[in-house]
Amino acid sequence: MSRSKKTTVAAITPPEEPADAFAQQQEQVREDAWSTREEHLWNDQPLHAWSRERDALFVRLSEKDEGGYDLAFIPRMIALLQAQATPQSIEQTIDPLLYIEQASLVLYLASHQPDAWDHLRGRRPAFLRAANAWAEIAIQLGQEWQAIHTAVRLITAHRQMIAIRRPSAGSGAASGN
Repeated sequence: MSRSKKTTVAAITPPEEPADAFAQQQEQVREDAWSTREEHLWNDQPLHAWSRERDALFVRLSEKDEGGYDLAFIPRMIALLQAQATPQSIEQTIDPLLYIEQASLVLYLASHQPDAWDHLRGRRPAFLRAANAWAEIAIQLGQEWQAIHTAVRLITAHRQMIAIRRPSAGSGAASGN
């Protein structure tokens, strides 16, 4: 009786999948977004972290704007201009007055603690009046684009930190972040 040779299979490490590399890259992006090296300031005053509470309040206050413009358009437009390799910047392409109201609301929410504006919750017109009165003093003429860019950075940094739920195994969709 001859014994059959037993074959051993060496563990093969599969090459790193692009999804894993992307996940690692996004983890680094999230860490960089909230690193202490980049502090958000407005007129040399530190801004409070953009939280879920501030984001939810901002969305509720700005969703009723019929003619309002969404700040989320700004990064998409910048990417579009870069992809087209046009010599024009976003500042030369878009009128800042279309976005300054939303930017000033973001900066108002980020520059104050909730106890400063809690009494205005549920009273949208009074809230917007308070934010606009603050913006008239805090955002000087010529600072419109600086305010818009700061507001976009705050919102973007916050939204990069929100985890995306992984789809179920049978959905066939890509994994979350």
